[in-house]
Amino acid sequence: MHVPEPVMSLSIKPKKSEYISKFMKALKRFQREDPTLRVGQNEETEEIIISGMGELHLQIYAERIRREYEIDVDVGNPIVNYRESITSPASFNYLHKKQSGGAGQFARVIGRLEPLIANFENTSESGNIFVDETGGSNIPNEYIPAIEKAFHESCKKGPLTGSPVIGVKYVLEDGQTHVVDSSSLAFGIATKYSFTAGFNNASPVILEPVMSVEVSGPAEFQTGIMNSVVKRKGTITDTYTQGCKYYFN
Repeated sequence: MHVPEPVMSLSIKPKKSEYISKFMKALKRFQREDPTLRVGQNEETEEIIISGMGELHLQIYAERIRREYEIDVDVGNPIVNYRESITSPASFNYLHKKQSGGAGQFARVIGRLEPLIANFENTSESGNIFVDETGGSNIPNEYIPAIEKAFHESCKKGPLTGSPVIGVKYVLEDGQTHVVDSSSLAFGIATKYSFTAGFNNASPVILEPVMSVEVSGPAEFQTGIMNSVVKRKGTITDTYTQGCKYYFN
């Protein structure tokens, strides 16, 4: 049996978390009944996404959950998966110092952040790089793994919107330790704060997902179609005529 691909997606969740088990049971039942209904979860936003043949198709299932299972649900548009990055180098010099009786916390990290992506157009997912240039002088080698781990953890949620960070190089140049109060925990905390401080000074940007779309229409509507695309933040890269129709990319 041919099952067409879904054309629309919505996020859905129960208003009360205690109904989540019953809610998922309803979705599984509807999937068995209707192969055109797709259910999945966005790993980044942790949203439950239902996809189908149109808005009415999805709204009917939302109403069936309310009526047949007596579960109130919130339905809306899925959250856009943004990315964050930087466009210029920035240095950081952060000291984490805390004393609260007994052993305290002390760690200083000095270095810079550098962008790995010069042009964000037509760029796929890019990772982040940690570089140790200390040479093991002022920061003992035992703390370097904690610093690297804290950097990669910081990249999971950026300072701007909480979206993942891509295309950033963290260069550790120097630091400072204390004989008693320095620890892996202290250097991890210092790294996270230094990353935020350096990121905000490195001309940060929010990256939106880009989709390539082809629009066709009668030649007499060329101006209207172009204006409509531009209004929606679209960029027209090419136009051509075939028969009596214009095509836009």
